Amino acid sequence: PCSLIAAGGGARRACLQRSQYLAGRPEEARAEGEKVGAAPPQRPMGKECAHYLSLSEIERADDVRFHAPLLQACAAERASLCADFPAGASQVLSCLLRHRTHRDTSPRCAARLLEHQQRRMADFRLDPTLTAACADDIVALCPDAPLGKGAVIACLI
Repeated sequence: PCSLIAAGGGARRACLQRSQYLAGRPEEARAEGEKVGAAPPQRPMGKECAHYLSLSEIERADDVRFHAPLLQACAAERASLCADFPAGASQVLSCLLRHRTHRDTSPRCAARLLEHQQRRMADFRLDPTLTAACADDIVALCPDAPLGKGAVIACLI
């Protein structure tokens, strides 16, 4: 998630520091007898942080460079099936999604693309094309549908 935060201003550094803390606290911060590498107690992400990450994800939804797990899983497919599109162009993600069931698409890439599509179905704002095409209908037909739970898509269907 830290990769979704724009560089500059220290927000990304703070996120990385928090995630490093969550991955494993320094030795001096561990309680006596606690195992090395033991995860700290889980707590829900703060509302402000979740909101910021959500907005960042929405702003960069069409740029495959901000979807590191997908980009890593689909590197070969990007090079072989979608090489005609410049990095950062929304067409790269569209191309990968079009080729999700292609015989040359690895199972790992196909799985990441499916996860990406499922996230888009859960939150219409992650699909800029759908958002632009359906904005008036969403406002008119689904004003009370909660965001981020697939309710808007269900309302439109």
